Amino acid sequence: MKKNLLFALSVFLLTIASLLLFTQSSNNQKPETSKYQNLDLKQDSEALASHIE
Repeated sequence: MKKNLLFALSVFLLTIASLLLFTQSSNNQKPETSKYQNLDLKQDSEALASHIE
């Protein structure tokens, strides 16, 4: 009984730890993603401006 409880507790804690690591790593990638999105928007607007001229 104690082994089953210990196993369940360790699986639960590992799941929580992996979720925390995943959310932190995805938060760290957001500024770079927005930087690339802004770069794409700038290139798109420049392409439209040159096409209109």
